Amino acid sequence: MRSNYSREERQKIVEEYIQSGKSQTVFAPEYGIKPNTLSAWVIREILAAMAS
Repeated sequence: MRSNYSREERQKIVEEYIQSGKSQTVFAPEYGIKPNTLSAWVIREILAAMAS
């Protein structure tokens, strides 16, 4: 399991997740991350998009 992803990598993973239509529980393990981690990344990206 990887411990560090760059901001760009996180953004790409979140975009892929949203486009996949899969649940976080199914999608997250495909990238070796926990669903809670993916959830935090999604929230972070939503907040960043709202701020810009």
